[in-house]
Amino acid sequence: MFNIEYILETLSRKRPLFRSEKDFQESLLQIMRSMDMKCEANSIINGTKVDLWIEDGDKEILIQLKHKTKKLSVHIDGSQFDLKNHGAQDQGRYDFLKDVKSLEPLCIDKNHRTGFSILLTNDHRYWEKPIKHDSVDKDFQLYDGRKVAGILQWKEEASNGTKSGRENEIELKGTYELRWKNYSKFPTQDSGFRYLRIDV
Repeated sequence: MFNIEYILETLSRKRPLFRSEKDFQESLLQIMRSMDMKCEANSIINGTKVDLWIEDGDKEILIQLKHKTKKLSVHIDGSQFDLKNHGAQDQGRYDFLKDVKSLEPLCIDKNHRTGFSILLTNDHRYWEKPIKHDSVDKDFQLYDGRKVAGILQWKEEASNGTKSGRENEIELKGTYELRWKNYSKFPTQDSGFRYLRIDV
């Protein structure tokens, strides 16, 4: 039976961090194939692009991935990793929840199909509750323990630059409780990577 948590735990021992979202996608694909899973990257399902498609017996697993980093320079297993600061957490939150929305029509009420939206990051501003309670991206906050559901939209004060390409509201059919889990930790760093997984 497909167990995404076990797969990510196994991957974390081999690859505690990634250089990019594509690196994350390819590494996850590779480790699943090493487990004799039939899987493909960048598949089109009913007109929607999904990052990973997996065949699990008579069922399909669809996975959307996001990889967001704050600046990090670390040497691991003979390799140097210099990760950039992505910033724009408000847009990152929107994009992650948009992935959830993209999976819902493909998976909800479909017994043969399950979806996962996964965000991997070392940026604590994704998993910590913000000090400012009324930010322009309040609806899109992803802090640990929050429940998201219904119509999510920017506040009126959000700038055009912030909303560019992300103007549309996001309407979720399901209700999701957000629970972050540890992915990897580095002795010389204050915080390692955590991931948020939403099951659709």
